[in-house]
Amino acid sequence: MAIRLDDPALYERGFPHEEFDRLRKSEPVFFNAGPHHFYAVTRHDDAVTVLKDPQTYSSHMGGVSIEDPSPELWPVLSAMLPSLDPPEHMQLRRKLFPPLKAGEIARLEQTLQSGSEALLEGAIGQETFDFVDRIAARIPMDAFGALMGLGPDEIEPMRQCTDAVISQGANQSERAIFDMFELLDRLVADRRTSPRDDYLTLLATVDSGHEPMTAIARNGMLLQIIIGAIETTRNTLTGMLLALQNFPQQYELLRRHVELIPAAVEESLRYVSPVNYLRRTTRVAAELHGHALEQGSRVVVFLAAANRDPRQFPSPHQFDLLRENASSHLAFGAGEHFCMGTALARLEMTTFWRSFMMLVGDFEICGEPIRVRSVQQNAIVRLPVVLHAGSRQRRHST
Repeated sequence: MAIRLDDPALYERGFPHEEFDRLRKSEPVFFNAGPHHFYAVTRHDDAVTVLKDPQTYSSHMGGVSIEDPSPELWPVLSAMLPSLDPPEHMQLRRKLFPPLKAGEIARLEQTLQSGSEALLEGAIGQETFDFVDRIAARIPMDAFGALMGLGPDEIEPMRQCTDAVISQGANQSERAIFDMFELLDRLVADRRTSPRDDYLTLLATVDSGHEPMTAIARNGMLLQIIIGAIETTRNTLTGMLLALQNFPQQYELLRRHVELIPAAVEESLRYVSPVNYLRRTTRVAAELHGHALEQGSRVVVFLAAANRDPRQFPSPHQFDLLRENASSHLAFGAGEHFCMGTALARLEMTTFWRSFMMLVGDFEICGEPIRVRSVQQNAIVRLPVVLHAGSRQRRHST
């Protein structure tokens, strides 16, 4: 029986890297049959080709998920930044990106550092607890709140919606999405009436191109930003903790050389791949790796497969803090649609692992991770752990 890369059962224990390995060797552009048939791209160079060519491979025609959006959700999902094509995409991106540049985001560093330390200090020495709920989910939520000017009571309902979308898919989460929109409508109205020095005020007032943005388009834009901000970092933090358990020598290396934390963040993004795929649709007939693609063909770039391509990353299934080219991963995409929130995500993870290496000595994972049966997200929803105290000051070995 032929493999179905869009079958959630294939992802019950994580991404199917053995299947990705086989496809990269034998069928690097693989036709996946089924009701939402598509061409699967598994090699790094082919993935870059697709992601950097929006003139041929459209984000807007059908959106970025394998399954086409329902008619009810199409006005929402088609307004999300990842679903826009040139020139609309860059017109809106130029307005939204400046506050997210690394130099601007750096002002949050001390806030994020203090928050990470507080979360860890409250958990160290306690009985077994859920790392996802207590720590990994809180790190991006607190950072997002600081950026947007929102408190925990305003952020928590957003997490409930994003969890539903990640676990069930957008088409099966309409009720949660429209409940979220009621909250967003109130927040947008508040910022328009009483502008503040926060990112939410910009999002509440920005327009696309030269035309006013409709309320549903604005909500779609906000929904995508919220999902990306909360889910990606959570998944990567949890995945890296698992990697440090599975590669204990790398954990000891990181404890001795905390200056490797930025490299560890990049390697974790490559190794974990918090998002599995991005869909594109051919605007015109095209050829990719010897395959003739008709106009309107679904082309699905499997980021998790590209990030384990041995042609790009030798010994790709090893978690290696000394990997020289880890930052060429595609966890944040590539080309025009390279994720705007990369600086914030990197800062969140850097400050967290800095705190972790300072405060935690050893840790134990006390059970199997509970995963979402999701084709699109590498989402772990529960990971029982125990954290043991370490020295507050680590020596930088030479």
